[in-house]
Amino acid sequence: MSKEKLQIKRRSMFGEVMVRFLRKPIAVFGAVIMIVVVALCLLAPVIAPYDYDAQDITRKFTEPSQEFICGTDNLGRDIFSRLLYGGRISLMVGFVSASVAAILGVILGAIAAFYGKRTDNIIMRILDVFMALPQTLLAIAISAMIGTGIKGAIIAVTVATIPRYAQAVRGPILSIRNQEFVEAAFAIDAKDSRIVLRHILPNVLSPIIVQVTMGVGNAITMAASLSFLGLGVQPPYPEWGAMLSAARVYILDHAYMVTFPGVAIALVVLALNLMGDGLRDAMDPRWKD
Repeated sequence: MSKEKLQIKRRSMFGEVMVRFLRKPIAVFGAVIMIVVVALCLLAPVIAPYDYDAQDITRKFTEPSQEFICGTDNLGRDIFSRLLYGGRISLMVGFVSASVAAILGVILGAIAAFYGKRTDNIIMRILDVFMALPQTLLAIAISAMIGTGIKGAIIAVTVATIPRYAQAVRGPILSIRNQEFVEAAFAIDAKDSRIVLRHILPNVLSPIIVQVTMGVGNAITMAASLSFLGLGVQPPYPEWGAMLSAARVYILDHAYMVTFPGVAIALVVLALNLMGDGLRDAMDPRWKD
């Protein structure tokens, strides 16, 4: 019976967060944009009118029209089809790198905050070295060392963003480290792993979720920057940053080639930031209508 009550309480807490989130039109707008973008990218094989790498030199630099919604590029490839397939890569890199970075960052931040003293100093000083460099610059250096490609972009973005997640979770854990319910867990001789996983982390999920939501947008931007510089995803795979890089030469005469991938990146990052702001307010107990 107690388990059933606990499940009901958990559902009610989740429902309360969702109600607060749905009361923020801007956040809902961002969520709708993300749902539409993800759906379009997942259905790319069905929606895309052409193969993303199909070339037709006779139709190169075709302006947006009914036949080519977003026009064609310098090789006669349909830009709309490349946007759909490129979105799959950009979103995959963003979500995978943000998820892995969040997991590793939470582990490091939790260990540092839980054990404190020398452990905290060692971990945080090492992370401070990484944080001393701008994230994008660090990702560029890592990508240059390990090589280009999708895997290289994921690794570079992941390593560059781990310190932010560790820092985001360390502060909240330090604030509840000495509270009564944690001391009670120590008193009954509970294992450290159980205390962290069952008593501490559930109470710091809010900043983690918000950080991950916004971190996906940051990861997409960083991956696009790497591809733009030739250090990320390589041809023949389409990727929004790589599309921008290839089209920058023609920006004066064929601006649409730059406009559509640029708008796609901006729209997704904006939607994720709106969702992150909405989740932050919805999960804050001090939030009021």
